[in-house]
Amino acid sequence: MVKIVSAVTKFTENNEEYVRVYYIDGEIKVFGAFEWQALVKEGKDLWDSHQGEVSQIQEELKKNPERFDG
Repeated sequence: MVKIVSAVTKFTENNEEYVRVYYIDGEIKVFGAFEWQALVKEGKDLWDSHQGEVSQIQEELKKNPERFDG
């Protein structure tokens, strides 16, 4: 399931760093700061590996929007 983040706040509790993640559907989750950084890095790496494909699809849709089958 894809969740869209609307905001992230950082806080410290008991000498540990955490982030509170707010999603557009109203859900709020708390992650350890290290865990959140790993998730963000994984997402960025995934985007970087597919950015060329996504850009190509976007360009093809601009040229011929009626070919879009979604």
